[in-house]
Amino acid sequence: MQYELRLSAPNFDVLPLVAIADAVARAAATAGDTPFHKPTHQGKFRKLLEWVVGDAREGKLVVTDQDGRPGTFDEVIQRANSDGTYSEVLSGPSSTDVDLNMTHALCIYTTLSSLNKWARERGDEFSISRVGWIDERGWIEPNDVATENRPTTDSVLTVSGERKTRPKPVHLGAINTSVVVFICGREAIPVRAIPLVTGRWMSPDVVAKSLAHADSMNRFEGVYAYQLLADGGYSQVLPSEWDVVDDQLEGLASRLNAMSDDKKLTRPIWLAESTRLLHVGVFLWRDEFEREFRRCYSPTRFTVLHARPGDLTLKFSPLIAPPETREIIMEGFEGLPLAAITPPVVGEKPETRMYEENDVSAWDELEPASYHEHMGLAVFASLYPTGKRAGNASDERCIELAGAPCLQAADWIELSGVGLGKYTHYYVEESGIRFVKWDEQALISAPRGWQPPMLRDNDTPPLLFPCTPCQLLLFVDTLRAGVNAFSVPDAFRRAVAAMAQKTNTKPQVPSEPQEQSDTAHSGAAEKAMPEVTPAAAKTEAPSQLHGLGKREILCVDWPLVGKFKQDSLARAMSDVPKWLIDAQVCKGAPGRASALWNPAVLADCLREKGYASRGALCSFLKKHFPECLPEFKTRQDFE
Repeated sequence: MQYELRLSAPNFDVLPLVAIADAVARAAATAGDTPFHKPTHQGKFRKLLEWVVGDAREGKLVVTDQDGRPGTFDEVIQRANSDGTYSEVLSGPSSTDVDLNMTHALCIYTTLSSLNKWARERGDEFSISRVGWIDERGWIEPNDVATENRPTTDSVLTVSGERKTRPKPVHLGAINTSVVVFICGREAIPVRAIPLVTGRWMSPDVVAKSLAHADSMNRFEGVYAYQLLADGGYSQVLPSEWDVVDDQLEGLASRLNAMSDDKKLTRPIWLAESTRLLHVGVFLWRDEFEREFRRCYSPTRFTVLHARPGDLTLKFSPLIAPPETREIIMEGFEGLPLAAITPPVVGEKPETRMYEENDVSAWDELEPASYHEHMGLAVFASLYPTGKRAGNASDERCIELAGAPCLQAADWIELSGVGLGKYTHYYVEESGIRFVKWDEQALISAPRGWQPPMLRDNDTPPLLFPCTPCQLLLFVDTLRAGVNAFSVPDAFRRAVAAMAQKTNTKPQVPSEPQEQSDTAHSGAAEKAMPEVTPAAAKTEAPSQLHGLGKREILCVDWPLVGKFKQDSLARAMSDVPKWLIDAQVCKGAPGRASALWNPAVLADCLREKGYASRGALCSFLKKHFPECLPEFKTRQDFE
């Protein structure tokens, strides 16, 4: 068995007996590359210490003093007494009994060559790693200041009052103050450390509300906390499990408010007590936390007044005061390796914005038609963690379903491969499929160029079962969010088109998926328009564009004249008089779906009624609904 002895460079090849017991106990406590298991280390260390010291006393292991001079067991103890390195260690804080094994293991040394000669009889071998230092407490690691890696954890090593108290080691430089630990090879952050990492922008109560999904503005989407288990694994902490923490923090705040209105008195108490109320041994994955923090507190949606350098900068090696606070923060993560963190470089000016207010480049250059294509790999991966699903229906089955008078949820699952439940931004239910609306938080944090199509997504009508094959295909091919969140086999698509031709009816579905022929929202819309005849100009045009909801139509002021005002148009869209019927792409269902409208046809209807002029409508559509302008002009050319 190979064992590693971690020693500081000044020790050369001389090592205390306590380091031998600690190395073997640590190997047992981390067997199988598992995280450090404290109970295993405790049990092994005591037995190993007794064994090593016993062999040294019997002469089986050659010993030396701290300078490497050999001698018998008793001679080395006498030298330690003479040079002041002998310190009796008590069994505990309130005990008067001397722990002789620990006392001798701290003042008696051996060399690496002598140790390996002794160990080879058992098939073992030791090597030295040059890090850290050793003092009267045993082995001390510079990157494990949370526990100080004491050889014993059930009894605190104390120096007898009869002996001279040894000075504590003096640190000549900053030690590793990282609060990032490695769990299963991945960087993680204790939830108790988040307030310090964020510079208190996320106080303990904000942390609890964010993870409970109770903070409507800054809740963490798709980020969960995990509890570290004794076997080195971890389990997910559900949002509901943070409710009790939130209640306890609110109770603490109420008690402090009742105590005094003076924040100077209550603030220190809050800082000391609130962190303790967060769960022990619970963590977030660092990459997930960083992504959500930068989203929730991004300059585009969170402006800091009177900002100072470093505000909203994550610091994973924070200054922790008082020092005892670190033990509270890292409780439950003792013995885990710490990540080496490079401190952030803070400029002279606070970074409150990523770009100038008037600069519409970067994110806001993104056109509505490509808002998902440019969302980035991270967002795309969150929508499709395992890739798009696809149905496995045979060609024969696709033809059979295309000829069916109506389709149900079971048929949908066969064709799309998507079963009941939530999938990307949609809920698939037995009664139909509906879009999960973008909430206010998502809309605010999105680029301005993406917000119009996201609002239109929110008006996406559901697909209700039973439905016709044409309706199902139209639903699949006209969805914006997720760049066709669903797909169906090409055999089904061809069969639906063939069925429509047999009935001499133009199918109201694109001949190919939208991701291959989506031109409705691009600058190529005019070129993509089919050849239109005067007779068909007003009947075919509505199928070329996605309909918009009433709210989107009325969110801008139409150039109306006379007594017909914006509220008149709103009433007309609710009552749908005969002169407005052609503008309606599809009818709504009370409490189920909103009616959809074609802005180009609506503009033409208003012009025919004399409620708006042609020139004003052209300018209006060019500004607010540019994708509809070609169709409106086409309609005017044939009149």
